[in-house]
Amino acid sequence: MLRYDRSLLKSAIEELLRYDPPVHQTATAVYKDTLISGSELKWVRRYQQY
Repeated sequence: MLRYDRSLLKSAIEELLRYDPPVHQTATAVYKDTLISGSELKWVRRYQQY
């Protein structure tokens, strides 16, 4: 379909990125207890083992 109707290209790209996003996981880290838009984010010390 895209080969014949290039006007569909933008919506096809948006749908592809929605279906298979470039970023699969995000994380939020705060260094002290913080209030953002009414949501309280707590500081948590985390350790990683290698």
